[in-house]
Amino acid sequence: MPFRRSSNNGSWVSQPAARVGTGWKDETDNVEIRRWGEPKRFSFEPLDHIKIGEHLSGLDFEAAARMSGSRFVVLKSQVARLHRALAQFMLDLHTTEHGYTEVHVPYLVQQQALLVRGSCRSSSRICSPCAASRGSISFQRPKYR
Repeated sequence: MPFRRSSNNGSWVSQPAARVGTGWKDETDNVEIRRWGEPKRFSFEPLDHIKIGEHLSGLDFEAAARMSGSRFVVLKSQVARLHRALAQFMLDLHTTEHGYTEVHVPYLVQQQALLVRGSCRSSSRICSPCAASRGSISFQRPKYR
């Protein structure tokens, strides 16, 4: 199993076999540990999601690279709408059928909120102040971790 519960805080962490080792170039160096089922056979050459998204003019890797660096993509038009619809579907499914509670938290938080969550190891290295608010400094929380 590639993930296990951390003993100190209950979060999920990757097992050593699932981590990218030092000196590995990229995902082509990953080792397949196990396979379940058989890949579906098609009577045509299937396209991957990148080719389909580029064909629909819905993926813009160059714009994302200018904004954030490599391995990011800007979603546009139909692809962005599909992404939003999938997220909405999953929120609806899990809140109505599986007992989850949907929450929306502020984007700007005090530094202590990030320290407690583990998103911020020090105010100078990872968290940078983004706005002054009523005499205290606010920090923008990381969107994904």
